[in-house]
Amino acid sequence: IRAQLGMKMMPDKIPEIVFIAVDRDRDEKVLKQYLAHFHPDYIGITGEDTELTQLVESIGGIYRIEKRFPGDNAYNVKHSAGVAVVNPKGEWVATLNPPFHSHRTSDFLVQVIRNANTDQHARNEL
Repeated sequence: IRAQLGMKMMPDKIPEIVFIAVDRDRDEKVLKQYLAHFHPDYIGITGEDTELTQLVESIGGIYRIEKRFPGDNAYNVKHSAGVAVVNPKGEWVATLNPPFHSHRTSDFLVQVIRNANTDQHARNEL
């Protein structure tokens, strides 16, 4: 997708990718290494549960950590699979849902960016 965007827009217009790790206990130590598998410019963030809940809900996502008992290390983390597109003002402007086909997704992102530049704030969804 990033390569497709590079063919369709100036490099300084390509969106930053920020990965939100909702399981701070397991993810914080390995986040940088995990993101390096995708692209060196990807940014990873995590935080306290209250901060994460507020952030994830503000972009239309959900997550739940399913520990069976305190100290349980073999637990599941359920989360939405969509990718939120947030403008430079911090406003949620679109959601990308799987499957992520590079041509279709990059075309959609180009349109969302154009709409954002013309102050069209309609919710977009792919």
